[in-house]
Amino acid sequence: MQMTKKNGQRGDQSNYTDEFFERGHWGLKSKQILIALLGWIGVVIPVTFVSIVFTKQHLKIVGIDLRLDDVVSFGIFLMIILVFSFVIIGGFSISMAIIQQERSKHYLNNWPNFDPIKREVIINRMEAFATEKYGEQEYRYKVRTLVIPEELNIENGKLLDLVKEIDNEDKED
Repeated sequence: MQMTKKNGQRGDQSNYTDEFFERGHWGLKSKQILIALLGWIGVVIPVTFVSIVFTKQHLKIVGIDLRLDDVVSFGIFLMIILVFSFVIIGGFSISMAIIQQERSKHYLNNWPNFDPIKREVIINRMEAFATEKYGEQEYRYKVRTLVIPEELNIENGKLLDLVKEIDNEDKED
């Protein structure tokens, strides 16, 4: 996932997109599907082998007759290893999910969330302030040097006061 910004325009309120579900990106899609299939093959083959060992005594593959009596002990050993690894991996996954959930709760409670609408309001208010004080944006951006008279200097903390004013307006609404 990554943050997106297309041509400076914000089309929706979503800050993140997943390229897998967008149009194109065929290399990414094929790579992720291949990795998922290999993962499933890594699960299906051992489970199938163990189930065949426990259910059949003889197995005929391409004309070769296999007696599975000797393989039963290996199947039991493999079953023990698989169960042990599934328990360890499951415990690790569950504990990491719980830890991540607690971390996200902590961060969400202590850090303010990004609000794109409020950010636009702040940017527009700052732009209006600059336009009122120093002239149109186009002029400010094109002029090479600009001498600002002392009475037009911004007082210390004025921009912070503007942001606090917007916060207070939001709380009143």
